[in-house]
This record gives sequence, C-alpha cells and structure tokens, in this order.
Amino acid sequence: MVDNDTYFQERLACLDEKREQMLAILKARNCDKTFYHMYQYKIDDLYTLEKQRLYQQWNKTSEK
Repeated sequence: MVDNDTYFQERLACLDEKREQMLAILKARNCDKTFYHMYQYKIDDLYTLEKQRLYQQWNKTSEK
C-alpha cells in the first residue's frame, strides 16, 4: 500500500505532466499568439485550482 505522502506526490507529478501535455498540444497547433496566451492562462488557472484542491486534501488527510 502506498503511503499518503507518496500518493499525493504522484498525483501532483501527474498533474504537472498533464499541464505540460496540454501546453505542448496548444503550441503544436501553431495558433496565433493571442489565442495561445488566452488558453495558456486558462490551462494555468485550472492547474492552479486543481493543485490547491490536492494540497487541501493532503492537509486534511495528514491531520487525521
């Protein structure tokens, strides 16, 4: 069984990887800079929210 810290570290690493994949897809589309930056900000916002949610879960489970 995986301990709590390892589980959340793996989830965060997966989240980082998915963010990089989305940005690579966006870049590969060769879209104009305005479109690219608009979606880059959206991806970063979603990434930040998900990361905060994971940290909150981690803190809640660590307290128990």
